[in-house]
Amino acid sequence: MLSSAGVADLLERAKAALPDGWNEASTTTKEKYEKIIGRLADHKNGRPAADSLLVRSDETIAKQTWRHRKAAVIWGLKNEIALALDAGVDGGATGRRLNGLLEDLQAVKAAKSPVAKAEPKSKRKVLPKLPAGWQLHIWESVGATKYRAAIAVSMLSGARPEELSRGARLKIADGCIAISVECAKTGLSEPERRSAAAYLDTAPARYLAELVAQGTDLVRINSKDCFASTVREIGERAGFRGVSPYVFRHAFSAATKAHYGPEDVARALGHSNARSQRRYGASRQHRAGDFVPAAISSERQVRVKPSPPPAQSSMDGQAQLLQHGLKRS
Repeated sequence: MLSSAGVADLLERAKAALPDGWNEASTTTKEKYEKIIGRLADHKNGRPAADSLLVRSDETIAKQTWRHRKAAVIWGLKNEIALALDAGVDGGATGRRLNGLLEDLQAVKAAKSPVAKAEPKSKRKVLPKLPAGWQLHIWESVGATKYRAAIAVSMLSGARPEELSRGARLKIADGCIAISVECAKTGLSEPERRSAAAYLDTAPARYLAELVAQGTDLVRINSKDCFASTVREIGERAGFRGVSPYVFRHAFSAATKAHYGPEDVARALGHSNARSQRRYGASRQHRAGDFVPAAISSERQVRVKPSPPPAQSSMDGQAQLLQHGLKRS
């Protein structure tokens, strides 16, 4: 049982933990924090989100994911502290609970992010480490996230996050789901579009077809960073590190290169130069279960640089010199 002086000290500490403006985050951010807290909380074992975060500090977690989780738990604890103050605090159970919340807040603030191995800077280098069917495993882990449709579009069309922020159009045509996006990185005032069609024999394609049947023909993301973070978290939940929207794009490139020529690959990726695809997933990185487009089209003109003539041998050069009455010195 806390004394009156102990209760007064507890209240001062609680008020100090809630500086002015602590709850000024946007509604979107608060909703995101609530979802993170819900995922961290271990309801089965009665473990709150703060304990789960501290336990997981020894896991290998991407630094950005850790920062998001830590910020969410800190906000959640402050919210609980504010509710406790509003309800009133005495020297009994309510005082002990408030003291526990303050201790958790102090521990979470002091927690350091786990030391993780650096992820490859090139997303193409992630592909060789992924097994056959990895995209389907990730799809099974997507759940009810608001980015479910955007992830399907990214897998099936290789769309950049920037293109998804502008919106992807969907329609059913010839037994396929056709996905059309406005090409990014064009530098043109008039938008150019590209499209890829996918057979309805995979779960992501069927999901998009269901959306079209329900009247939804536009898929758009509101935050490229939030989308990338969500994809990364889903990848980790499925057991794959380093997965991002651009890894989907590299996988789409690898699958397309395994079945189409250079010009069609450039059209599929939204490139104006066929040489740009060299920086994307290679055909040898194509895995069973990757999504191969059924058809490709693009409004962008693809420039194909002609192959250089074969190098002359020294004998050919000598013959030309002799033909012109010259000789080497």
